[in-house]
Amino acid sequence: MAAAFDAIAKKIDRRFDAVDEHFAEQRAYIEFAYERLGQKMNAGFAAVKADLAGVKADGGGVKADVRGLATRFDRLERKLDRYIDRYPP
Repeated sequence: MAAAFDAIAKKIDRRFDAVDEHFAEQRAYIEFAYERLGQKMNAGFAAVKADLAGVKADGGGVKADVRGLATRFDRLERKLDRYIDRYPP
């Protein structure tokens, strides 16, 4: 009878060992997947950062264009003021 219990205990131990191996394998796969995901995300964030740097650089040109428009509106306003002053209502 003791031999039967020993045999059952050995079977249970082997099955637990198999479960432990599967957990270890699953953990290794998850760590690998997270590492790959992290690499892809870092590459994507680098691309977004580069795009934003380009947008910031273009922002200076937009500001210059807006300043140029403001100058043109000032000029138009001066001309309208002269016209209005010349011909009062």
